Amino acid sequence: MPALLDASPAAEILAFLRRIGIPVAIGQLPVETFLPGVSVRGGGLVVDPERLRWPSDLLHEAGHIAVTAPENRATLDAVSDDPGEEMAAIAWSYAAALEIGLDARILFHDGYKGGGAALAEN
Repeated sequence: MPALLDASPAAEILAFLRRIGIPVAIGQLPVETFLPGVSVRGGGLVVDPERLRWPSDLLHEAGHIAVTAPENRATLDAVSDDPGEEMAAIAWSYAAALEIGLDARILFHDGYKGGGAALAEN
């Protein structure tokens, strides 16, 4: 496994996702993905370690998979921009971070359009 993914917290996040049944594959992604270095394909995550900027983004994208109806997950190749689903993915990622023991300040980083600190505090 690439060094970035061997390091904590990425390794802890990947182990958690695999433990709960969210498939994770390592592969190359296009330069432009919504979150750098991670994409949803076929109801699982594809991670490009060369482009992954924030390992905690894995939890956020997994949150979109987790809040999708089970019968629709296998065909999920993109996440919705629906505000309700986005809120659900954020809430799920926070619950997952608590389960892993990941600090909210790591989960809600500067990539949250400048709102990461406020999310972590709240």
